[in-house]
Amino acid sequence: FNVPPEVCLGNSLTFLDQSTAPNSTVAQWLWNFDDPASGPLNTSTLASPSHVYTSTGPFNVNLQVTSNNGCVHDTTIVLRTVHPQPLASFTVDKVDVCIGSSILFTNTSDAMDGVATQFNWTMDDGNTRNTPAFNYTYSAIGTYNVSLFIFNNYGCRSTTYTKTMYVNPYPPVNAGPDKFVLQGGQVTLTPVLTATMPVTYLWTPAQYLNNPTISNPIASPPDDITYKLTITTDKGCSASDFVFIKVLKMPAIPNIFSPNGDGMHDKWVIDYLDTYPGCTVDIYNRYGQHIYHSNGYPNPWDGTINGRPVPVGTYYYIVDPKNGRKIMSGYVDVIR
Repeated sequence: FNVPPEVCLGNSLTFLDQSTAPNSTVAQWLWNFDDPASGPLNTSTLASPSHVYTSTGPFNVNLQVTSNNGCVHDTTIVLRTVHPQPLASFTVDKVDVCIGSSILFTNTSDAMDGVATQFNWTMDDGNTRNTPAFNYTYSAIGTYNVSLFIFNNYGCRSTTYTKTMYVNPYPPVNAGPDKFVLQGGQVTLTPVLTATMPVTYLWTPAQYLNNPTISNPIASPPDDITYKLTITTDKGCSASDFVFIKVLKMPAIPNIFSPNGDGMHDKWVIDYLDTYPGCTVDIYNRYGQHIYHSNGYPNPWDGTINGRPVPVGTYYYIVDPKNGRKIMSGYVDVIR
């Protein structure tokens, strides 16, 4: 009989009788498949039977034939063509990823006594792949059951191996409105907190904060500063936003200026007052008459009223910086 071709474990293998009986014909066949675990199926009296092996052998297959004149002959052939099924497996560089991040998939299947020749990946988002290793990026958050099965060079198909991937969202982050704080004072940062998953907080730089790892730290900066808030989920996904703190320094109000056009002290410049939103400046002459008013102080007073220079003398002011700063009052001398 012939040696059967390559077959995968669990598949049926057919033996073809090639016996001859000179001057006679073969009347009986008795096959022994050397597979006692198969019980009564270990033998057959068919001319060309089939058998399903449950192990890979080798097997000493024996065929005994009897001719119609009663002559008996047998032969044994060693069968080594039953191959085990491959075992599919793969690794990933990370199971939990953030949306938009790449995952490296690497085949680690055991092709057993063969060589892997075909890779069948199902990514669980409608896509497939057919290479032993690749990078893949999911376009939507969710849970994905990625599966792989392979074929080896004998045509044996592996079992299907499945691993679950978790594609996670980035947390919402809003560092809150920009802040004003009086020089030497403090202000609480107020981010808009809408994350529904477990998160941690980190403010940078950490300088002038009472605690950079809480959601609402207290800041006491001596100068203007921008803080970055980074929120990180328990899955390692981070997002950032920024908040600016304007430090309102004490206005420095001079008590003299000389609007004479020489380019020196021609305007009543009040340092830092322009940084106070909504501040007001009012000036009165010595008779108590209101001669000047400004909402905000973007353009310092030039010592004029309706375009005409005021007389040399002493004038009185009321400066209301607002924003938590007390009203400031005093006098200023106009000289020429």
